[in-house]
Amino acid sequence: MKYILIYILFLLNLQAEMSPLVYEKARNEAQEFIDIKIVDIHTKKKSDTLHVNAKAKIIKIHRTNSNLKIGDIINILYDIEIHKDMDWVGPSSNILLQKHKKYSAYLKKIDKNTYTTDAFGKSFDKIYLIYEKIPLLPF
Repeated sequence: MKYILIYILFLLNLQAEMSPLVYEKARNEAQEFIDIKIVDIHTKKKSDTLHVNAKAKIIKIHRTNSNLKIGDIINILYDIEIHKDMDWVGPSSNILLQKHKKYSAYLKKIDKNTYTTDAFGKSFDKIYLIYEKIPLLPF
């Protein structure tokens, strides 16, 4: 009986994020897989949510279902949930995009020129340039 109680308490304290396979599947099935450069970004906090509205220029296309072209400017709308409770369980939150930075993006079209995230909290990966990763040597 004592062990059953300990086991139940253990189960109540378990926390887990979604399986990496769920994120991988979402990325593989995303309508748009593109590289972007953020041209402009606006945020608005409402309650425990940060609403993000970014304007991005497409710099590379890996996969597109909406006939995007390199050089197109698109709007990206998404939310970042602000979790104050450390016991929150669920998918990762997306990162906050930064102006002038480059990202790989997994998106879906929601309007004529507007897109949103399509791979949960793994919808954006920052693209690093070689000189951003390693310091330049003095010679």
